[in-house]
Amino acid sequence: MCISDLEVNIPQELIGAKVADLTDVDDNWNWSMLEQWLPASVLQKIQAITTPDLANGEDTLNWPGDRHGIFSVAAAYHRLCNFTDAAPVVDWKRIWKLKLLERVRCFMWTFCHNRLLTNYRKSKMGIGSPMCDVCANTIEDELHVLRDCPKAMALWISVVHNGARNDFFLGGSVALD
Repeated sequence: MCISDLEVNIPQELIGAKVADLTDVDDNWNWSMLEQWLPASVLQKIQAITTPDLANGEDTLNWPGDRHGIFSVAAAYHRLCNFTDAAPVVDWKRIWKLKLLERVRCFMWTFCHNRLLTNYRKSKMGIGSPMCDVCANTIEDELHVLRDCPKAMALWISVVHNGARNDFFLGGSVALD
């Protein structure tokens, strides 16, 4: 919640004020000023927040936004995923343009973003063992589920041309029958 989103009359001298401007000379919240224009519910929330303290360092901008300094969900997503301009550009839109069933496109997008819900990923969330339910002695990650598990391997052996199997199972190109 932002103070400007509240239905309150912000005093003219405080429009555009910094958080530090809402404290007194002892660096405590200036309750006498705040009580004049903020509702009790907001004051209770402010009470749980420590005031700025120069002993902890100077106040700095924590969210740089995109390259123009503007916040957007896309900029937040890229920052949280540690994407950089040096990262290879992937045309994710190509997946959505494929003439396939919607669920296949969703699966491909999930796989390309390393987000398949494998036993390994679930174990990182504290849900169960990371081991494959079929193999029992191998960690079930994306590559194991889709290529290296004996059940998946049997499928691929039936569709990958004999001459291409070695490359396919070692991570090279693929030629389907």
